[in-house]
Amino acid sequence: MPTDPRAHWDVIAEMMGRPDLAADPRYDSHEKRSALLEELEALIQDWVLDQPSADAVVAALDHHGLPGARIFRMSEALDCEQTRARNMTVEIDDRSGRRVRVLNSPYRFSEAEAGISGRATFRGEDNRDVLRDVLRLGDEEIAALERDGVISSRVPQSTR
Repeated sequence: MPTDPRAHWDVIAEMMGRPDLAADPRYDSHEKRSALLEELEALIQDWVLDQPSADAVVAALDHHGLPGARIFRMSEALDCEQTRARNMTVEIDDRSGRRVRVLNSPYRFSEAEAGISGRATFRGEDNRDVLRDVLRLGDEEIAALERDGVISSRVPQSTR
């Protein structure tokens, strides 16, 4: 893989089928390319949008020895091989007795167990306490946020 930024630019231009960009004096230094960043991002974005998939873009980068990776959607990140291998999500009971999937601790120790303790809270369950105790909002302000749909602090009734 090239380590010189100029070499990266030459490879990117070649990969995009635009060797003219590598030869263009407007882009012949990192400083010049940085000054024209929006223009270059648009050119690269056009190339990316012409590719059949995100995986095709990553494959092209890899083929040309350039660093790059696909950005996962949250659902993909939570269900990818690496996430499963590192046990990054676990299922636990919430207070209604349902099983919910939550993020596990990212820390791994050779002689200690780090992980989830207790039951999962409901989404928004602690909103009132945080808004009142940390942000010092009054009950009327919190009620207005709930009424306007900005937050939800309602705790579902137990299904037990």
